[in-house]
Amino acid sequence: MKRLILGFTCLTMLATTGCMTQSAGLAPSTTPITGKDAYTIIGEEANGRAYGVIVFGIGMGESRPSRKATDRAILKGGGNGLIEVTESNTLINLLYVHLLITRVTGTPVTIERGGGV
Repeated sequence: MKRLILGFTCLTMLATTGCMTQSAGLAPSTTPITGKDAYTIIGEEANGRAYGVIVFGIGMGESRPSRKATDRAILKGGGNGLIEVTESNTLINLLYVHLLITRVTGTPVTIERGGGV
C-alpha cells in the first residue's frame, strides 16, 4: 500500500510540474526617442532579471517585475536607456510552488534630448 501511495504521489508531481517560457514583448526603446533626440550606443547587449515565487497561491517576490528587470538592464549597461528591447517570462511549476523569472534584454544607449550628442 505504501508503494502505491508513493507511486501515485510521484506520478502526481510529475504530471503537475513543468516549465513555460514566453516572449512578453518587443519594443524599439525603453523611452520614446523623437527626431530631435540623439542617442549613442555604448555597449553590447545588457540583461536584467526580476524574480517572484508563488507558494500555495500566495505571491512573494518583487513588485513590478518588468520595470525592475528593465531598470537592472539599464544599470548594467551603463546608459540611460535601451534600444531593441525584448522581454521574456519563464514560469516553472513545482506542484505547489511556482517560480517566475522576468528577463529584459536590450542594447544600452545614452540618450540626449533635443539633439546632438
